[in-house]
Amino acid sequence: MQKLKQSAPVAVEAGSRFVKVGQNLVLPSTVGVYFKGATGYERKELTVDWPAIPAGALSHEGSFTLEGKVLGYDLTAQLTVRVSEKKPEKSSL
Repeated sequence: MQKLKQSAPVAVEAGSRFVKVGQNLVLPSTVGVYFKGATGYERKELTVDWPAIPAGALSHEGSFTLEGKVLGYDLTAQLTVRVSEKKPEKSSL
């Protein structure tokens, strides 16, 4: 017997990416989604379908947000992308 979904999702993790101008952006194939369980919250990785990256968005500095559809649920995932000429702070040597 197949187990029915016991609880509805309560939250989707928002994501962020940093890319250099002109660099390709690899979108995540899954996002973290939280479900209310009997003893707290359970996190599951679910597949997300992202729209196309806006034309020219990676060719100049700036930022934009993509909204993807979490497959199998009426949920929206958000990914904020920052495009810069500089390297990310955490990778500076």
